[in-house]
Amino acid sequence: MKAQIKILFVLMGVFLMSRAIGAAPAKLRSPAVIINSGSTNTAAYRIVITRSGQTHYQSAHQSRSRKLPSTLARKFFAHLANAMPLDQLPAQTTCLKSASFGSTTTVEWAGQRSADLSCTADARAQALYQDVQEITQASQR
Repeated sequence: MKAQIKILFVLMGVFLMSRAIGAAPAKLRSPAVIINSGSTNTAAYRIVITRSGQTHYQSAHQSRSRKLPSTLARKFFAHLANAMPLDQLPAQTTCLKSASFGSTTTVEWAGQRSADLSCTADARAQALYQDVQEITQASQR
């Protein structure tokens, strides 16, 4: 009886581990979302990006879908993976922005959200922010 219980626990452990291992790659295949808060004179927006480079840009004034160059999409997701975990990227404690004209730009991916990428000294976050700027420009055209 003890041997059967041990086998049952081992099998349960193997099953749970296989589910946990399978869940992580699925999250990493999910789309990323760029979120800009907007400001007094600019509209907030969201851009959903898939690994294939398909984007959907949404603001109060417009909604459109575009296909990014595959090199930009690959670079963006490589920088995202390199910056993981996003919620542990260092946030800049002092960031000079106008109270009414300043905005924040974050990225959500794989269940994580970055700090404001527009105000960071971290090299990984800066690379990611450069990609975000390129994607934003391409998505707004």
